Amino acid sequence: MRKLNLLFAAFAVVLCCSVVPAKASGMQYAITDMGRLDGLISGINNNGDIVGAINNGYGYSAFIWTTTSGMQIIQGADYANGINDSGTVVGQAGSHPFIWDQTHGLTTLSITGQAVKINNDGYVIGQGFNESFLIKPDGTIFNLYAVWAYGLNESGQIVGVTGQTGTQTGFIWDEQADIQILTGLIQARGINDYGQIAGVFRNASSPYQHACILDIKTNSIIDIGSLGSESFPTSINNSGQVVGFTRSGPSFYWDSQTGLIDVSALLPPDSQFASISASAINNYGQIAGIGLINGESHAFLLSPVPEPTTVFLFGLGIILARRKLSK
Repeated sequence: MRKLNLLFAAFAVVLCCSVVPAKASGMQYAITDMGRLDGLISGINNNGDIVGAINNGYGYSAFIWTTTSGMQIIQGADYANGINDSGTVVGQAGSHPFIWDQTHGLTTLSITGQAVKINNDGYVIGQGFNESFLIKPDGTIFNLYAVWAYGLNESGQIVGVTGQTGTQTGFIWDEQADIQILTGLIQARGINDYGQIAGVFRNASSPYQHACILDIKTNSIIDIGSLGSESFPTSINNSGQVVGFTRSGPSFYWDSQTGLIDVSALLPPDSQFASISASAINNYGQIAGIGLINGESHAFLLSPVPEPTTVFLFGLGIILARRKLSK
């Protein structure tokens, strides 16, 4: 039992070092080339599994990519939009939403539209014609009228956009408070588990719409900036790290320490990628998207590399465990 406890302590050091969410400031990254992809990347889970759609020459086919199995086409589906940590994928098959996993395969729903996100409890949000919907784990469908839902967190809070072009506003919904307008936001595109919302607002001192973070607990807005043109977030994680795109410039990465940078600045020096565009980020700072290698479009997974201090602590934990076990 003593040896077992010591081994557990050593592995605890390893786990603590490996699961702490990454910060880009001073962080190095490794990039995985997922191969040539004429298509799009839509989502990533906390295991580094990625979903999207690939151009098959006459339309699009949904796919899931994992570090262990590589690329797998989801037969019968057009677009994969979201994935949870269990590997359940949601998206669009023809004119209907679908839910897919390795065990049950493809389940196409009878309603019209597309599924957008799924959380780890199995709640699904989607978009229909001029409305959105929430599908609960028991199959119950709840309609959200006159809104477009984009973001879903583990508490079941939903964010999105309501109103017509020119009069759009962001909203948040939950079962206790129903729909609430997010004053100041033109769009709400994502929400993390701490109530931070990645959205878009109009900065009075700038001609551009800027990506921002709204903290619903403090009702405060952080202006992310624009890199010289309008900026729009696509994903936010539980560390408040945000990725997105600009209207006429590069894709961006933002965190509170680093500030706003071109996401291509995160590429390792020996990378074959000339530039990259970020689509999604998970809670461990892994970024998924599409970039260019010799002018060809390739999908990628960008992963933080442990800092030298982390590697040192890992080695130290193993050394100490070995010494104790030898006594």
